[in-house]
Amino acid sequence: MREGERRSIILPILLIVAGLALLMEQLGVWRPDWGEIIRLWPALLILFGLELIARGRRASGPIVGLLVVGVLVVVVSMAWPAITAGRRMETRTLTVPALNIDESGIDIALGSAAIDLRAGEPGSPLLVARVSHVPGRSDPRLETQTRLRRAEVRLDSEQRGLWLPLGSGRQETWDVTIRPAFPVALTLALGVGNAEMDLQGLSLTRLDVRGGIGEHDITLSERGAYAVQINGGIGNIRLTVPEGVAARVRVDEGLGSVEVDERFEREGRYYLTAGYEQVTERIDIDIDGGIGSIHVQ
Repeated sequence: MREGERRSIILPILLIVAGLALLMEQLGVWRPDWGEIIRLWPALLILFGLELIARGRRASGPIVGLLVVGVLVVVVSMAWPAITAGRRMETRTLTVPALNIDESGIDIALGSAAIDLRAGEPGSPLLVARVSHVPGRSDPRLETQTRLRRAEVRLDSEQRGLWLPLGSGRQETWDVTIRPAFPVALTLALGVGNAEMDLQGLSLTRLDVRGGIGEHDITLSERGAYAVQINGGIGNIRLTVPEGVAARVRVDEGLGSVEVDERFEREGRYYLTAGYEQVTERIDIDIDGGIGSIHVQ
């Protein structure tokens, strides 16, 4: 190192602070909200700017260190309520009544959340979603339009900040039920999180699934004839066709892997269950694999 040249003092201080935060979280002393902490990244620009000013004025290392620590104290004190309070979960219930409709299209888009989706009880509302979330980090949204006795429903979540898989923070969860009486075209955009979806009992007219990151278990409905489109993501998808239901599967593996059980007989690019050609109530499944794995059983 040339005489008079100094190394940056900011990086060592940031490493020490980050290490202390992770250590306190592992010991259970502090439960930080890493999503809120990441949102403070502009403070790094301030810190590096202060160091450049100090270097230009030939300031000593201790002075630069005091400036850095001072800025960190100010930033953390201002953001402390959001950083420490972000773990509190609240549950919100969203409901779509089944009034004056004969069919529906339901579009569910997940961010960083786990979902449990199934058929509701007879006579229940068209859709009931119980969302456990962190207010301020994510806010569930429900949009509904009805035209010619068809309801178009979109359920998603407005994400604020970032979700990081660090520590023992609680993830947003969705518990969703759909009334089985009405024909429904269902679209699911899975995000970061596991999914458990038992669609048995639903009167599906179409199912579109875009895979995300996580473990996704999907059991198809045994009722009616409909098409299924699966676009794999990075995670793993296990697709279950109920016993006794006729189905045909077309596979494009992509970069990941697709496995089809022996109950499906291969014919060219298709996999068929026994008796598929002889029935009218059957499922046509089109799979475009992603980076993860897809298992059809």
